[in-house]
Amino acid sequence: MAKLAHPREMKRILLPMLALAAGLLSTSCGGHVPAALPKAEAASCRAGGGYESRAAFGYPICQHDYADAGKVCSGKSDCQGGCLFDSVQGPATPVGTAVIGHCQPTAYYPGCYARVEGGKTSGPEICFD
Repeated sequence: MAKLAHPREMKRILLPMLALAAGLLSTSCGGHVPAALPKAEAASCRAGGGYESRAAFGYPICQHDYADAGKVCSGKSDCQGGCLFDSVQGPATPVGTAVIGHCQPTAYYPGCYARVEGGKTSGPEICFD
C-alpha cells in the first residue's frame, strides 16, 4: 500500500499548483494581469535596491532580498525581515513552543510558517500566497 504524504508536505506542494491554476483561470476568463510594473514604480524599485518579480497569480511586484536570509534567529529583532519557523520541518507546533527560527530570505515570501519571538512560536502557522 502506498504511503501518503504528511498533510503539511501536501500543502507545500498543492499551494503553488493551486495559485498557478487560479492565475491561469483568471487570465483565461477575461482577467488582466499586468505584464510589468509601471515604469515609474519599476525605476523607484531599482533605485531602492529591489528588482521586479512576480507574486501570486502572476502580478508584478517589487521584490527585495535580505542579506541575512536563512540566519538562525530568536525573534524579529535578529532579522531584516521576519524570524520564521517553517512548520514543514515537523508536526504542527503549538504556540509558545521553543523553536529555532530562520530569517526570511525575501520581502515577499509565500509559504506556510509560524513567526518566532523570544525563541518561541508567537502564533499559529499561517500560509501566505
